[in-house]
Amino acid sequence: MRSFIALDLKEDNKKSILNYVSGFRGILVGKFIPESQLHSTLFFFEDFKGNLNDLKAFFKEVAFSPFDLEITGFDYFSFKDNPTILFLKYKTQRLYDYYKHLKDFLDRYKISYDKKPFKEHITVCRIKKVDDLDLFRRRILSANETFFPVTITVPSISFYRSKLMSSGPVYEKLFSLGGV
Repeated sequence: MRSFIALDLKEDNKKSILNYVSGFRGILVGKFIPESQLHSTLFFFEDFKGNLNDLKAFFKEVAFSPFDLEITGFDYFSFKDNPTILFLKYKTQRLYDYYKHLKDFLDRYKISYDKKPFKEHITVCRIKKVDDLDLFRRRILSANETFFPVTITVPSISFYRSKLMSSGPVYEKLFSLGGV
């Protein structure tokens, strides 16, 4: 089962993020992430083969309380100097305890996950093309000076199933830390 563990975002924070992103709509071609799909992935499973009941029981055991993230601004991933992903970067201390706890569980039960190093980010657009790279970079600098830093609240960390459809992925929340 294609799935992931992710930080959830509050609805009002998602709306704010879409507002920040709107300034990029005219200067790049890409797939902007819809409000309902905004999140920050901690662990990705191409094909989850673990025991879902064990994971759900583990999730219920973990004492969870909402915590804040400080969004520090926009940035992007690139391939051969071409931007591929526009994202919001953030920092938080509280996340690392949850991340380590989850990683220890996955490793202990030999549940296979994508081992790329964790990078704190919220993907906001999968970029296909940027015509004017200088304008794109200036827009990032301007947005970062205008909007950030800003603090948002993470209400939960959840396990999602991801179904790939012709219209794009559909996410289904299955359960959250603390049994929320």
